[in-house]
Amino acid sequence: MSAVGKTKINTNSDYAVYTFWNFLVYASETIIFFLAGLIVGENVWNQEKYINASDYYKLLILYAFLNGARILMLLINYPILKKHGYGLSLEEVIFSMFL
Repeated sequence: MSAVGKTKINTNSDYAVYTFWNFLVYASETIIFFLAGLIVGENVWNQEKYINASDYYKLLILYAFLNGARILMLLINYPILKKHGYGLSLEEVIFSMFL
């Protein structure tokens, strides 16, 4: 379908299908996150589990770990990113570490 069928679909129809699927994805994601928020909020309210100071420390550790992993991936893949794709420079890699 991708090789031959794409050229047989009318441009207006193709845009309508594209718009419909984008709206469906947006609506589905909104409903999923809304329901997840309701479920988590209800569980927290009923069980009286609140966020403690230790949870904030865990979040800071997680934040540091995720940024470290991102920096590590940028540095490991720097030679590939430099030659292919956007032509990433070392200054851009270093700058992205602080974003």
